[in-house]
Amino acid sequence: MNEILGFLALCGIMAAVGASLLGGGKRLWPTRKTALLAALPVPVVFTVLCLFVFGRAYLAPPERCGANMCGMAMDFAVIGLFWAVIGYGIGLGTAVLVVRKRRAGQDDA
Repeated sequence: MNEILGFLALCGIMAAVGASLLGGGKRLWPTRKTALLAALPVPVVFTVLCLFVFGRAYLAPPERCGANMCGMAMDFAVIGLFWAVIGYGIGLGTAVLVVRKRRAGQDDA
């Protein structure tokens, strides 16, 4: 459970950092585009790792999969993809809040 919470926190923190970097300065991109891009890095890396695990387990010969270990690896990969989507949602929400706050501060100045 701690690993899941750590992953979700990492998604939110990295999205906030990305939104600060992309949303700062001049308004080159709209808020939505900036937030969508800022929330991507951690979930995309995790998704690629999950797809790699799924592919390796799916293509493994049956003699390598004693006690259905390949099935368990594929289950882990699918559950990981679910958590990547949840992490993207958390990162997206965080990025939207950060970009709006930074842009509201720029309007005041």
